[in-house]
Amino acid sequence: MSASSLLALRASDGATVTLERYPILLGRSIAGGTIPDVDVSHLDPTEAVDSRHVELIRDPAGVEVHDLGGVSGTWVDGRRLAPGGRALLEVGGSLRVAGVYLTLVEVSGSPPPPALQSSSLAHQGASATWLENGPAQGIPPPPSAGPSLDEDEPRLDAPRGTELDLSGVPVLAREPLERGADVVRIRPGSPLEVLSGGRWSEQGKVLSPGTVADAVATARRALELGDEASSGEGHSGDAALEFLLPPLTDRAYLAVRVAPRVGAELDPPALREARRAVLGGAALLIVGPWLEPALATLAEHFEVTFASSRVLSFGAVDWWVPGGWPVLDPHHPGAVQEALRTGELFLDRPPDPILEAVIRTLPRSGGGTVVALSRHSLVGALEQLARQTEAVPASAPGGSPRQEIASLFPLALSFGDGGWSLVAVAVDGDGAWTTRPWSDRASR
Repeated sequence: MSASSLLALRASDGATVTLERYPILLGRSIAGGTIPDVDVSHLDPTEAVDSRHVELIRDPAGVEVHDLGGVSGTWVDGRRLAPGGRALLEVGGSLRVAGVYLTLVEVSGSPPPPALQSSSLAHQGASATWLENGPAQGIPPPPSAGPSLDEDEPRLDAPRGTELDLSGVPVLAREPLERGADVVRIRPGSPLEVLSGGRWSEQGKVLSPGTVADAVATARRALELGDEASSGEGHSGDAALEFLLPPLTDRAYLAVRVAPRVGAELDPPALREARRAVLGGAALLIVGPWLEPALATLAEHFEVTFASSRVLSFGAVDWWVPGGWPVLDPHHPGAVQEALRTGELFLDRPPDPILEAVIRTLPRSGGGTVVALSRHSLVGALEQLARQTEAVPASAPGGSPRQEIASLFPLALSFGDGGWSLVAVAVDGDGAWTTRPWSDRASR
């Protein structure tokens, strides 16, 4: 292939778009905001493509893929890029943008290889070498594609480094937070407003309505809210986000702050029951917009007994992981199979293909399983599991996907208005989900 060859992206349904000029922005069009060169959002069944999702730059061997730091992820040849990361995509290689599967082809070349299948990860050889890492060291600095602060702005005195998970934070707010800011406020018609050391300051240029619309769209995606949501509040990774839009306010408002790294408050009886269930080989579901507090509390409580625990994390950081627990490389072909073979498994934010692979093995004879899903709704997470169960041929005969999930995940740690609580999961006679505090069942 020559550097002048004309390249194209081909979707799994055969739709093709020719890449005629570079750089090329792939993403989602937003009214009053970003208009990408190629809008791929209509191909995504998960509706998770970010407005500025990925940039393609021509390379003699293909194209360089630059993830622009959104929350929904970018994969090259099956390997997820870190937020802001880059990778080379060669002709014939696969590119995944959120839930959109694409193949890079030469316009006059031969037919592309088949699109990735959701079950492919479940059947890779377990004999392959797998890798272990210590806790992840965080994300790289924010990509240059987003607005940046002027070089002559004063530097903050207490940089936090890049160990934070800020993957759900709008790009223009990340640098101040990494440099020690307490709060970053984003409003149209004003520069970036930064609170540090009890003092507000303005940094950079005046923000346009389109720039603020892009930032709010990132916050919506991080909080799993629809495009029509005019307000929202919650956690994403190590950040707390809050936004408010007209007509609820006179102008759009988005505030981002770093959330404290503290464990969840759980009643001792509930904590003992969760530990007992996982120690006995059962599966425990954790659901919330911010998973690390519950994971930290469970890991601390389980650490002494669970000497064979392993972690398969698809989050940006693993600050909750005890020092002695190995963190498997989720991108290595044999890591999933090795993790499922023996020992207790902590599975953090797994993508759907990994969930399908795990469901195939439940209940695991080699140890219990903790599955943590970043969702605001427990029922939404249960529905996500049920959809994966429908794709598994070995589902229990005569039982519905919901009934099977309720039998595999009888307990869940769920985040609500009162904080974290242990919930009993079941399905009623009409096939609908029923959830109630575990303490209610335990007292009967």
